[in-house]
Amino acid sequence: MGDLRLVKDFKVEEGFFGRYEKLVKDVVLPYQERALNDQIEGAEKSHCIENFRMAAKKLKTGSCDGEFYGMVFQDSDVAKWLEGAAYSLAQNPDEALEKRCDEIIELIGEAQQKDGYLNTYFTVKEPEKRWTNLHEAHELYCAGHMIEAAVAYTECTGKAKLLEIMCDMADHIYRHFIEEGAEGYPGHPEIELALMRLYRSTKEERYKELALHFINVRGVEEKSLARLGKSSRGYRVCPELCAGAAAGQGSGTCGPGGVSLHRYGRCSYGDGRYRTCGCLQNALEQYHTAQDVCDGSHRLRL
Repeated sequence: MGDLRLVKDFKVEEGFFGRYEKLVKDVVLPYQERALNDQIEGAEKSHCIENFRMAAKKLKTGSCDGEFYGMVFQDSDVAKWLEGAAYSLAQNPDEALEKRCDEIIELIGEAQQKDGYLNTYFTVKEPEKRWTNLHEAHELYCAGHMIEAAVAYTECTGKAKLLEIMCDMADHIYRHFIEEGAEGYPGHPEIELALMRLYRSTKEERYKELALHFINVRGVEEKSLARLGKSSRGYRVCPELCAGAAAGQGSGTCGPGGVSLHRYGRCSYGDGRYRTCGCLQNALEQYHTAQDVCDGSHRLRL
């Protein structure tokens, strides 16, 4: 486990950082805790804790009341608060705060699926789309922040419940990407440094191996993947687009709406927010014989 002595031996009691440590303890952490529980009048609700309650209830009963609320990365707010609370507890023991942290950690464990997967958005709202959009869905990002919180909480309190939960999640990620060979890397880096902190805490080599995997697959040459119509971000290039481009057209037509996707990777669909995958340029002349059928989403997931 982590070295609790190193955390507790570092003290800042006065000056610039001392003032901010006191501000975090007395103002920031209590305010954020109320926000996570939707207890601040007039503020937009966070729903973070409620999302975990709904996920836990759905796993237990098969359904839950209400709907997921917030951004797809909403879980990370809970993780960041727990990490901050952990470091505050190391310097300023507070039994009441620690008890509330323990209760939240218990709830997080109840929201974890049997295979180790932990993410309230994909448990409550879109369970069939786990690991289908690594670029934008922030699953690995949320996992990374919760891993950091777990390591910090163990280092600062000596309690390993959250660490055990996140080891199960890390093992799930290892099985999915290493043992089962799923492709892709996160759009938002975070899991890499979190896995190294987990490795330092547990000494489990597979966590270091997994961190290295995500580092090495990011930004690799796309040409070989493009021959299979794939990109390292986990997208499959639309074959109708590539067929049109390979025939010498400036753009291909994709989907039931006859949407035009251009050579430069910009999609003219709707308000133009959608983009094709990064290997489009290399794939244009490589993938036009594929048998996949475009589903109209303009990016077919692996």
